Amino acid sequence: MKKKYCRLLFTLLLILAALGPTSALAAPDGPDLSQTQAESNTERAEMTQWKYKYVDGVRYKRLWSITYSRWLTDWTPC
Repeated sequence: MKKKYCRLLFTLLLILAALGPTSALAAPDGPDLSQTQAESNTERAEMTQWKYKYVDGVRYKRLWSITYSRWLTDWTPC
């Protein structure tokens, strides 16, 4: 009984070795992932916009970052 299992195991190993490497182990044919990521990480200019308000007749302005959705400056009279 033990000899049958050993022969079966040996036969399976020979068949797997004859089939060669699987597609998961083979080198990919597509573009290099590191190159694709480097191309997509290009720097872009930050978009900003001045916001205005009136308090007691005095006009104030504050710079808003559209890119990061946050205030860049405090309210200053203009």
